[in-house]
This record gives sequence, C-alpha cells and structure tokens, in this order.
Amino acid sequence: MTSDRGRSIVNPRVAKAWTILQKEGPLCLARQTARFLSARLSLSVVRLGTYTTYFMSRLRYDAPAHPYRTIEIQPADVNYWSERISYEDGLGRVEGGDWDVEKRLLSPEDHPIVNGIRQRFVEGCEWEETVYVEHAIEQLSRTDTESYYGCESVEEFLERRCGYLEAIYDAIERNGYRPTDSVENEEGPGTSLHDLEPIVSIGRDGTIIFCGSGKHRFAIARVLDIPIPVNVAVRHERWQSIRDDIATADSVADLDRTTSEFLDHPDIRDVLPEASRK
Repeated sequence: MTSDRGRSIVNPRVAKAWTILQKEGPLCLARQTARFLSARLSLSVVRLGTYTTYFMSRLRYDAPAHPYRTIEIQPADVNYWSERISYEDGLGRVEGGDWDVEKRLLSPEDHPIVNGIRQRFVEGCEWEETVYVEHAIEQLSRTDTESYYGCESVEEFLERRCGYLEAIYDAIERNGYRPTDSVENEEGPGTSLHDLEPIVSIGRDGTIIFCGSGKHRFAIARVLDIPIPVNVAVRHERWQSIRDDIATADSVADLDRTTSEFLDHPDIRDVLPEASRK
C-alpha cells in the first residue's frame, strides 16, 4: 500500500516479515517471530527494573544518573570485561561488593568475538582462521543449539553473518559510528532487537568495564580506535559517592584532591557544577 505521495505506508516490521517469508520460508519466519516476541518481553522486564531502580536511587543518592543517559568512551582504552554483569536486571543500578576488582575481571581480548574481529580486521586473517568462527563452530555443534546468530550451519554463518560484519565494519570505517537511536536496526542474521548502545559498568575508582552486550559494535570501534556512546548497567556505590560529592559541591575548588582527579571522567560531566561545564 502506498500513500498519495507514492511512499510506502506498510509497517516496516510487516515488510520485513514478508521478506523473510518470501526468501527463507515459513519456518524461518516462525523462528524469527518467536525470537522477536521473546526479546520484547525481556525488554519490558528490563524497563520495569530500570525505572524501579531509578526511582529508588533518586531517594538514596544526590546525583543518580538517568538510566538511559549514555556516556562516550574509547573502546580501545577499555582493559576489562565482566561476564558476571548484565543489563537484564535494569540499567543505572548502584551496587556495592567486589564485582569490580581485577581478579574477577577478564581482558576484552579474552572474548572470542572481540578477539576474532581483531584477528580479521587487524591481522588480516581469513574468517575461517579466527576464533570468532571457531567459537561459532563450537556453538553450532552443541546438541541444544538450533542456530547461532540466526545461522543454522557453519557455511551459512560464514556467508551471512561474516558477510554482514564486513559490511558493518566498512560502514563504520567510512561514515563513523552512528548511535542506535539515529538509524534503523541494520538487517542481518542475529541482529539485536533492542536499541541500546554497548553496555558497560563503572567500578569504584571509575574504571570502565565492558559487560558483553553490543560486542560486535564495541569490537569494531575498538579496532578502528573511535569513540562510541555506551549505556551504563551498574555503578559501584563508591563511584556513586564520588558523583554525589561533585554534584553537591558549590565549585570544583571545594573538592579534595582525590575527587578532583575524576573531573575529566566521561561519567562526571553531567554532575559538574554549572560554572565548570564547557
């Protein structure tokens, strides 16, 4: 159906479903629909947890960050990755504990997706030679796995998923990184169904810790050494205390030396005294 100006008014999701049905058949459409509905249900739970947390944080802290506010980081400068922290309990949480200590963290290069993308685009390896595809083979060989990133065989993964990543890499290299809320979700096997940026958490001393979601975009930006926006899943309660101290100061001159060292941190800009913001 088209409008009187000749532009399609068909819902883009309906159009996508029709394309899948035509190109890949009803079974694939059924699987994609089930995945979409499951993801939407999960996102509803995330939103509920996020706003419940934000409400409580506004009662407890002087400067809780809005849970959907992004900060800009340089992925190439991130040295830690945690497989223990998830955004699924909500964004913008404030938690104590030792989840941010070094012994509980891994290097981003320990992740097969991050390492595999580096092997492909920095070292020039063929996809078949990367740990990215090696990991995909392991996943597809499991008896409880029907597909991996929307692909049901290694051949399909190489053709569709790896081809898709080549296109995404070329687009980011050519045009720069575009936030997810400024573009339609890219077509591709296994693409994310949420519009969040890559997810990080922030440790007690301001350390940025990658949390796994948005791995491909994080890895590509890391290889290209470009900044990207990220969403924050968790802030350590000691880091939140630093945010509160800065937010309640009359001026930066009132801050002690230790706290003043964090004034250039990407998660501090929103709480700087007004006169200190550039």
